[in-house]
Amino acid sequence: MENNCQDCGCKDKFLPVAPCVDPAECPSPEKCEETFDSACVVYTGLDLKCGNDTVVGTNDTVEKALQSIVAKVCELSTEAFDVTINPSENDSLQAVLSNGVAPYSFLWTIAQGVFTGYAITPGSGTSAAVYLTPVPGETLQVGGISGATGAVRMVHLKLEVTDANLNKVVRYFTYANLV
Repeated sequence: MENNCQDCGCKDKFLPVAPCVDPAECPSPEKCEETFDSACVVYTGLDLKCGNDTVVGTNDTVEKALQSIVAKVCELSTEAFDVTINPSENDSLQAVLSNGVAPYSFLWTIAQGVFTGYAITPGSGTSAAVYLTPVPGETLQVGGISGATGAVRMVHLKLEVTDANLNKVVRYFTYANLV
């Protein structure tokens, strides 16, 4: 066996077998009969990527791969961003973002059951805005509301926003209007 690592503790000899602490608890045959130093085991698969970033490269040691994975997880979890949804004029909603890394992708969907007071446009893509189109006949009748016909049109929306670092935020918003 050829040793390609430098100063990693590997030698061209057999590595020690990890002993069982309590022989009564040891599976037979043992599941892991050998132990290897993570600096001496090389990953030979395809590059593992997060977006365009190579997190684990071919021929990285397992030690380096684990360190890179932990660093990427910590990086992604600290760069979270916030999304608020604000109603705009003409039956539209606007997502407002703080922090995060552009470009963003938006996926607007209707998050309720059978009753849908509005249809949405565009629904997905790079637009932070969604436009609401009333669905004819889809209103709730209510009584005793001054100045209204006694009907409410509403929709419950879900918005998923993903930034360039693949961080994702999900928000829900209920839009209602007297008709």
